[in-house]
Amino acid sequence: MKKDRRYLKTEKQIIDVFIQLLNEKGFNRLTVRDIADRADINRATFYQHYVDKYTLLKHCEDHWLHKAESMMQTIINVDMLTLYDHGTALPGLEEVLVHYKEHRMLILGLLEIGGTPSFRDRLTEAAQTHLNTILKSQFNGKVAYPMPYISAYLISAHFGIVLEWLKRGANEPTEEIATLITRLTLHGALHGLNLV
Repeated sequence: MKKDRRYLKTEKQIIDVFIQLLNEKGFNRLTVRDIADRADINRATFYQHYVDKYTLLKHCEDHWLHKAESMMQTIINVDMLTLYDHGTALPGLEEVLVHYKEHRMLILGLLEIGGTPSFRDRLTEAAQTHLNTILKSQFNGKVAYPMPYISAYLISAHFGIVLEWLKRGANEPTEEIATLITRLTLHGALHGLNLV
C-alpha cells in the first residue's frame, strides 16, 4: 500500500499522541480509544495504521532500536587503547546521544514511566552484543573478569548516566555527556573525574 502525505501525517500524529499518553498513563493503562480521542481521529483510522496498541509499541521500539544500532557500528571500530591515551569522547557516541535526546520522551516512556520490560531487555541485549564485539575484536576476548560482570557494570553505568541526563531535561551538551561516559568507562571513577 502506497502511503500518501495524509496517511503519513496521521501516522506521525498517532505516534506523537502515543508517546504523550505513554508518559502520562503508562502503557498498561492507555487504550486505543485514548489515542484516537487525543489524536482527534476515529478508532477505525487508528486500525488502518496499527492492529492494536501492542503493534504500535513494537513499531516505536523497532524503529528507535534500528536507528540506534546502526549508529553503534561506528563505535565498534574505534581503537579503545588509542582513545584511552587521548582522553577524548568516544567517536560516534555523541551522535548516539543526539538520537537519544531527539527521542527523549519516547525513551523515558519506554524505559522509565510506562513502558514494558521487553524494551529494556532488547536495549540491554543490543548493548551487550556491541560490547562483546568490541572486547573480542580489540582485546582478543582476554579480560581479567567474567564478561557478564563487565557487561553488567558498563551497561548499567552508561544507561544510568543517559537516563539521568534525559530525566533532567538533557540540558547538558551531548559532547559533555559523551566525554563523561568515555572518561568513566576508560579511566574509572577516580581518574575519570580527575579526583586522583
